[in-house]
Parts: sequence; C-alpha cells; structure tokens
Amino acid sequence: MDAAAMLRKMCREQLGDADVRAICKSRGFSAREATTRAVFENFFLSEIGVAAALRTLSQREIATLHLLAACKEEVEISFFARLYGAGRAETIYYGTYNQRYTDVMKQVQANLIRRGVLLFAEAIPDDGTLTRLQRLRFRFPAEFEPFLPPLVTDTRLAAGEGEVRRAALREKLLEIVSDPPRNRSTDQYALKIVDGELRMGQQAFRVKMLRQWQEASWEAGLPHRKSTQAPAVPDDGLWRYSLKPIAGVRFLCASLQEGQWAPANALMPLLQVLCYGYPVPDSTAICETGWQAGFLARQKIGGEMCYRLATADPAAESADIETYLSVMPDGSAAIALEHIPYATLERIAAVSDFRPASTGSSLLATPNLIRLGRLPGVLRDQAPLQPAEK
Repeated sequence: MDAAAMLRKMCREQLGDADVRAICKSRGFSAREATTRAVFENFFLSEIGVAAALRTLSQREIATLHLLAACKEEVEISFFARLYGAGRAETIYYGTYNQRYTDVMKQVQANLIRRGVLLFAEAIPDDGTLTRLQRLRFRFPAEFEPFLPPLVTDTRLAAGEGEVRRAALREKLLEIVSDPPRNRSTDQYALKIVDGELRMGQQAFRVKMLRQWQEASWEAGLPHRKSTQAPAVPDDGLWRYSLKPIAGVRFLCASLQEGQWAPANALMPLLQVLCYGYPVPDSTAICETGWQAGFLARQKIGGEMCYRLATADPAAESADIETYLSVMPDGSAAIALEHIPYATLERIAAVSDFRPASTGSSLLATPNLIRLGRLPGVLRDQAPLQPAEK
C-alpha cells in the first residue's frame, strides 16, 4: 500500500475519535484543521507541529524512526518489537501473533500514532485467515524525514580528520609482493597472479572487492563473530530490517555532522535498536576494530576516544603518474603498489599481464592484447596511463 492510500485509509477508517483528538493536541492543529476527517487528512502531512512532536520522543524511538525512514517501505507491527518488546528477542517465539504483539501495538498507538508521526492502515484484505494486527502495515512519512532529530545526540566537537589507519588497504594490496606470500589459496580475498592476471580470490581484481575485504576484516575482528546471524523465526519481518553491528555503526557515524565525533559508549543504546536480534559486541570493540580496518577515524577528546567515518584517502583516489609508474628497459611498466590509486590499478589490470619485480614492492605490467580487445570501445579509448594535464 502506497503512502497516499495508507494516509487516506488511516484518516477515514482506522483512527478513532480519541486518536484524532490526541494527534491534534500533539501536532497543535487548530479546530479548523480538524473540521472533518477529509480536512484532517489534508493537513496531516503538513509540517505543522511535526518537529515539536518528534522532539517529545525518546532516543530509542527516534532511532527506530530513522531506521524506518531508511527502509522506505511499509513494515509489520513486529518491526517495533525492537522498541517496545520485552527486551529479549527470544520472547517473540511464544504465543500467537496477537499475544506476541498486542502490547507492542498499544505502545505504538500511544507513543507514535497519537503523536501524529506515523502512518498505519490495514493493508491486506480480510479473508478470514489473518487477524487485524497481522493485516496492519506502518510507514514513516517521507515528508517528516527533514524534521527527525539527530540520531546521535551525545557527540563531541573537534576539528581535523583525526587518526585514520589508511595503511589497512595498502597493506592488503602489498600482500601480492610479500616475501613469503601472506595470502592463502583458500582465502576468498587472497591477492595473487594467475597466468599474468591479477586476481582477488577467484576473480579479476576489482576495487569493490578490496572494499569488501575491508568490511570483512572489520567483521572478522569482532569478538563473538561466529554468532552474527539473526535467528530465523516465523515472522521474518521482525529481523528483516535489522543491521549487523558494523552496519549499525556505519549508519550511526554517517549521521554525524561535520566536526562531530561520537564516544563509543554513546552508540550502544542505539545499536541495540538498529541491530535487534543480532548479538552486539561492546561498542568500544566495534569502533576500535573499525578503526583498525580503516573504516573509522578516531580522536581523543576530553580524555575520551571518539569516532566518526574516515574521510577518503586522497592518495587512493589520485596521484601523479610519476609516483607510481615508470618504464623499464624491456618496455614493461613498473607499478609501485605503495602509491598507485586503487582505481588506476584496476584499469591497468584489466588490459595487462603482471609479474612481480625482482626487487622491491612493484609489479611489472605488459599489455595483454586479448584482454585489451575484449574491452568495450569506450574503455579502450581511455588512456589511464597518461598523466593528467597540468
């Protein structure tokens, strides 16, 4: 059910008179805005009173609405178990659907619907097989998203990019020339040269795979990482929108404004909402392993270690060609892995054969005419080895 249909059905069929009165009080609607249900419907998505109503919510309620806004779709009542459930996800295994979620619905109605910040309606026709609670669906209006309070409120202000471990990706790339080699053939992200082709695992080298390895290394560094799967239960709507812990930290850090930093312990209550159903390690451990993997920046502020997303590495995006490429006497190109931008390496690898240089941390590249011929014309016409115009 789209938002417009849900709004119409909610205002004309689902809300009781007491609900409408409570919404009018919360949103500050005048008698004119509640003359009839049709007039009330027209004003519901206006900005009147939205910011004030949202400011009355708890931090956990705000986090839940941020997650719901990110979903961009309707959800079942089970979605709100993370907020108003009994505290332990295991409790939803027992009883009928109504027994599990009736109390959750009461809280949603009192704290979200009657504050005028949530849409809901019966989105499934009544064929006698589902209860009304099972047929209900909920949405956070897109029109209200600009008024959501900040996701992380306990922040610190500090200038600078902080301490960033940019070496994480570069160290991984240098595995290909390590002596002895540090990769394993069974590692899906092992870097190796096979018949001249630079590969990561079983596939041709791609920057996106390097980023996937970086995320995997973050998750691998977490304590209790063997228990990262949410349990399967009959109502999968309960878990469908939950984030794994590292995704939860990224979601929270992405919400920080410029100059804002978050203490690790400030993230824990929010992670318990965003990652409902997953075992969440200590937030300090998550943030520190995120820093080790190069995803997060850290900075000590007032004696407390704080974190945010790391800024892009300029050296990983662009560099003067003289710093990473030189022509050898035999006509091959020596690629300095310490300096080459990752995207440039991907483009060179797509058309070249590689072999390790006899010394140092370089690869020697020679054109592979077969792979070059397979590239689309638009890529063949590019000149990745040419220095940019000054």
